[in-house]
Amino acid sequence: PLMGSPNRTNCHRRPTLQPGVKIVVPIFPIQPTSSIITPSAFQMGTVISSKRIYLERTNRRTDCLSITANIDKSFLRNGSFARLTMRIMDSWPDSCMPRHSKFPIGSCVATAFGVGVLVAWRVEDDCHIVRALWQRRGSGSAN
Repeated sequence: PLMGSPNRTNCHRRPTLQPGVKIVVPIFPIQPTSSIITPSAFQMGTVISSKRIYLERTNRRTDCLSITANIDKSFLRNGSFARLTMRIMDSWPDSCMPRHSKFPIGSCVATAFGVGVLVAWRVEDDCHIVRALWQRRGSGSAN
């Protein structure tokens, strides 16, 4: 079968995401046959939990990644954020996996400039913003 075929037997298992990872949350449901998500068709979210689940019993392996995320800037009247759970099948093409940061916000990371803390992720250019721990504060201290 082809790589994008939902019935392919040789597919890779998608890894789970750590809580705190920033993720692009599609406004419309993910479909394996849809085109690439446009910038106007998503919101940002923060992963709460991620786990592998069974949707179709095949070879007694999990075949789906379930991600639960809080939608940023969607504050509800009861004082909580709107929550969304999305499922991404392993058999779907890689373009169906929403873009996400590599590490949770607040993680300690090592860079070419030294050790720092991940403070933000910019989805437009996949830029991770790190605040250096051992440099001066003020302008020029974020790499």
